Amino acid sequence: MKNSFIPTLLLLVSISCLVACSSSNSTQNKDNIINKDISKTEAKALIQNNSDLIIVDVRTPGEIANGKIKGALEIDYKANDFEEKIKMLDKNQKYLIYCASGGRSGRTLKKMASLGFKESYNLLGGYSDWKE
Repeated sequence: MKNSFIPTLLLLVSISCLVACSSSNSTQNKDNIINKDISKTEAKALIQNNSDLIIVDVRTPGEIANGKIKGALEIDYKANDFEEKIKMLDKNQKYLIYCASGGRSGRTLKKMASLGFKESYNLLGGYSDWKE
């Protein structure tokens, strides 16, 4: 009995570690809602492979004056009407959201998920990483 217990315990510990380590910063629920943090490389591929993708820049106008991703829709995270503008977007479209470094866009991603947006991505590192 003792000899079979140790290998079984090791197997269970190994499986637990694999399951715990396979989680990521993304969510996809039973309704196929996708909300995910992605790298600059993944964002470039997303833009290239999805002509219907809507890019949303949530930085302030002053930040945007220094450059932005081509074609990005501008919705200032710090504006009083930010949430109303987000709510007006089509929840069935696919979105890439970015800010300066990923903080505001990460919070926007969570907001969009709570509002029922079907597919949204947050650019990790934001525009700072994008322009490098």
